[in-house]
Amino acid sequence: MAPFVAFVLFSLVAFASNSHAQSTTSFEVIKVRGYSFYVPISSSGRFLDLVSGSGGHDCDHQKSDGYCNDSREQDARDFFCSSVKKKAAAINCNLTAYPAIPGFTAYPGGSLGAAYAANGCGAGPISTAFASMSQNLIHLGEYSHNFDRPVKGYPNLSFAAACGAHDACYTTANNPRNSCDLAFRNEMYRVCENADNSDTYATCHSFATTYYNGVATFGTNAYDSDQRDVACNQLGRAYNDKKNHCTA
Repeated sequence: MAPFVAFVLFSLVAFASNSHAQSTTSFEVIKVRGYSFYVPISSSGRFLDLVSGSGGHDCDHQKSDGYCNDSREQDARDFFCSSVKKKAAAINCNLTAYPAIPGFTAYPGGSLGAAYAANGCGAGPISTAFASMSQNLIHLGEYSHNFDRPVKGYPNLSFAAACGAHDACYTTANNPRNSCDLAFRNEMYRVCENADNSDTYATCHSFATTYYNGVATFGTNAYDSDQRDVACNQLGRAYNDKKNHCTA
């Protein structure tokens, strides 16, 4: 869960294209001023909102690659690419060094980088909230000092997968934050069902509730930042997709 930028900016920018030979099922072709561009299926409506009122026309001289032979095509491309650049600038997004999101790698310095990896329970500012809110359990000697497996003596009661899924949920376009938080809580409660006695179950349940309260209380900035990463990745893929001709 990363440092943050206001989510309202993301609401204006979540569109992009399939690129770099990653997923072949995550994009669709839309028309801008009569010409083809590539954007994510889930985000195309946002892009069409962006270009609404821009005017349009049919392609008079269609070529085999789906583009046209007249100057209006270049106008459409210029409009598309400049719109992407403006939206990227609005969220301080580097179009040639954008972050990874689930399903799509990072793109540092103009080349493919690392795949998305969740940071689990023990990284980011929310871990500080977990520690602060767990003080009563720590004083009772029930804390293992491991955020992923907080119940002392029970390493099998691991919240690592729940934390990873929560990170990925925050970093998926348009996922409601509250839904991510509730799924996180419910998965940790499910883990606690593996406790071998009622006392351990109660302790595990207390940690799970503490973690849930942590994200519910302090998770706004993390969510905003992760959604900004989604927007930046999508904008970067749109800009760098060769089919969109924004780059040489």
